Amino acid sequence: MRRSQQYQELRELSDWDSRYGVLSIVLNVEPSDRGEKWRIELKNVCHDLLEQHNERSVEHAVREAISYLSSDDVSRHGLLHVGFIESDGKRLKRQWWRCFQLETDIPTQVVFRERPFLQPLLSLASVIPARGVALISGDHVRLLQTQRGELEELEHFEIELFTPDWRERKAQTSSDPTKAQGVSSSGHDQHQQRLQANRQHFLKDVGHQLEELAARHNWAEALIFGEHEYAQELKQGIHNGLLVSEVDEHNLISEHNGQLRARIEEQIHRQQSEYERQQLESMISAEGETSKSVILGPERALEALREGRVASVLLAGSNGLKNVAEEIIELALATSAEITWLHQQPQRLETGVAARLRY
Repeated sequence: MRRSQQYQELRELSDWDSRYGVLSIVLNVEPSDRGEKWRIELKNVCHDLLEQHNERSVEHAVREAISYLSSDDVSRHGLLHVGFIESDGKRLKRQWWRCFQLETDIPTQVVFRERPFLQPLLSLASVIPARGVALISGDHVRLLQTQRGELEELEHFEIELFTPDWRERKAQTSSDPTKAQGVSSSGHDQHQQRLQANRQHFLKDVGHQLEELAARHNWAEALIFGEHEYAQELKQGIHNGLLVSEVDEHNLISEHNGQLRARIEEQIHRQQSEYERQQLESMISAEGETSKSVILGPERALEALREGRVASVLLAGSNGLKNVAEEIIELALATSAEITWLHQQPQRLETGVAARLRY
């Protein structure tokens, strides 16, 4: 996947530099929360924040956030909400909201600082880009889009294999049974070959449709579910360099969206875990050894980032480097250094930060 697409919104948000400050808010709504306990939790964390900041800009931003999140249309849609609000104390200057249809362990929290607090959004970077999904059987293809845990069906194609021209012709009846003939094996083979050629043409054409949708919706990649043979035939219609991953050979044409979402989330999680593992191993060996171009520790990473010498940086999300990590993220985005958020704390990265230098 083109990793730059994960960080496009993060870069735009990191450019916010407000004289009034920015309220960053994360609301996690548990699926089992029938009593809407999240409303109480949201008000509690906002109350705690207001005890620390009594500026009018903070109070107004908090009121706007609670009003937005408490509306029925918003609170019923999505399990995780992330927002950034800037107010001058009287009017909203700007706001940014995204909802995710995902169950996560990110807690409900509010932060007030000069710029948006980006760590929660960075931890979700792998599910931010839009992806295409193709479900393939021999005669049906469903094309869907997934983004931030949502799943939307875009197209459903069905091939008409059995047209009158391709039906087997019956042999003429004969009064002499010994002279009667059935369909020859060669005729049956020709029929099968025609059906196969028609299916191949169909899947190649759908591949072209997938390619067009990818360009229209700016997909980072496409995930294919279906038999390898069919997936290969569909990929024959893709010529624009779209990254395509064959995920599962099961026929999922009739799968409900809820089950599909779970499969897709699992696949994205596997891809991200493998990517994190590769990034870690490229910087630190299993024995804890590093190359000359890799430095460890937040202080050394910050110094190199300020000098613009960092090509990529690893951040262990569970290391407790809240304030330092935020500065690292901002500097990395400002200097076009790639950031990988490690969702687990590896033993070989005790400092929580590793950076590869450009020079």
